[in-house]
Amino acid sequence: MSFIKRFKKSFLSLLLIAAALVGSTGLVTVLFQEESSAAGADSSSTGPVFSFMSMSDTHSTPAKTVSAVKDAVYNNSNAIVLVGDITNYGDIGEYDSIINAINSVQDHPQVYYTVGNHEYDWMSDFELAQNRFKQKAGIPESTVYYHREIQGYDFIFLGYDEKPTYNAYMSDAQLAWLESKLAAVAVPDKPIFLFNHQPLFQTVSKSNIDIFGQNMLQEQKLKNILEKYPQVILTTGHLHDDIKIPGNLYAGKFSALRDGAVVNNQAMIFDVYKDKVHLKGRDVITQKTIWEGTISLKPNTTGMYESEDSVFAYATAGDDINLSGGKYVNMNDSRAYIESLKVDGGATGGNKILKIRYATDAANVTEGIYVNGAKVQTLSFPTTGSMSSYNDLAVPVELSPGPNNKIVIQSDGTAAGVNMDKFQIIDSANYSTMWGFNGNGNDSIPNGFHATLNGSAAYDTTDKMEGSASLSLNGADGNYASAGLASTKTDDVTLTAWVKWNG
Repeated sequence: MSFIKRFKKSFLSLLLIAAALVGSTGLVTVLFQEESSAAGADSSSTGPVFSFMSMSDTHSTPAKTVSAVKDAVYNNSNAIVLVGDITNYGDIGEYDSIINAINSVQDHPQVYYTVGNHEYDWMSDFELAQNRFKQKAGIPESTVYYHREIQGYDFIFLGYDEKPTYNAYMSDAQLAWLESKLAAVAVPDKPIFLFNHQPLFQTVSKSNIDIFGQNMLQEQKLKNILEKYPQVILTTGHLHDDIKIPGNLYAGKFSALRDGAVVNNQAMIFDVYKDKVHLKGRDVITQKTIWEGTISLKPNTTGMYESEDSVFAYATAGDDINLSGGKYVNMNDSRAYIESLKVDGGATGGNKILKIRYATDAANVTEGIYVNGAKVQTLSFPTTGSMSSYNDLAVPVELSPGPNNKIVIQSDGTAAGVNMDKFQIIDSANYSTMWGFNGNGNDSIPNGFHATLNGSAAYDTTDKMEGSASLSLNGADGNYASAGLASTKTDDVTLTAWVKWNG
């Protein structure tokens, strides 16, 4: 029998996915699916439990420091963390100028400090530099590392505390203290906030500077400790690079990010919810959010990823009560990107289907699709008629095993506007065959069951939802597409199709 029987109604078939189901009747069931557009419940709608600012690299710039602290107050921050490089040379006067700048802002929250390399690099006496930092930062402990509980959450402040030669690093004593402290305070799904001036090698963007010697060994020990605690969020500074650079949020076995640099007029606001931590990269001069990211505190078991819970820059989030999460992300800048982190590839990874729900009033939008750093393809987003009318695209992707895949949608120089609602990962193992009808009948799973056209059935390159074409049928007898999938099957088969009816 021919697998795709002719359809008497005139319609445009946009995507066909065939799935083999358990059964013995030999019948073919045709199923047309339409997703509900009702907005899902937002478990975080009551607002954050508390907020704080992380900033770094003030480098003796009191005016910019004042702007950052004012932005912290503007965002109702309960605390500020200054993650190192307070000074340029570790001078007493430099400390005083920054502390006076902070204290000049009325009603500012309490400030906590970590030591940066500029607090000791230019001083010949490392012990003196450490003691000066502790005295100026108001740290009563005998070490530069310490723990505080803020709003019921654990904050751990780290810093390089050994410098036998030119390079400083984290001591074994500090690492042992950290491991003990994490074991004592860790609670599943509750974030632990760590701060260290220097980022870990090959985590956040631009952290690819080679390290060597004892520094490398100690850093690997630190990473081994942190990888035991997925609820750890490590915030760093040091690099002075724009927080809008892709890759600013690292999501591996723990999370890490850069908070920007005050000398570059940037800082980071943390809004802590019960189920997530929402991050807002800030321009502290304009007091505008220029980068957003979200760290979920629970694993995603649904395969659904809301765009507003992704990482994005040169793009803005908007409200729409008709969408699944009540929000969308608008990409209308040639530099815009959305990074969906912690995408679950399942136990074995392999071929999956990425379904993207979007809206655009542009004639044709193209976006680059990247999976784990490699470009998969440039995908065409045909117009949906308006920025509030949503359609789906489906594209095959290959994921690695486990929950640490990264999918990026990037404008790649295209400035045409598109609203992104959500992404969904569908296990292609559930489907035996998929036809996109992109100008051919190729099976894109693939299993070799290619479709052929019969009669006047044709590929339409103008009236389509995704890809480069669609299958057009005029409803007349003898016009259909066929494949040999069911020629030897005795089980039930389900056919799912995205269609547009013309009559």
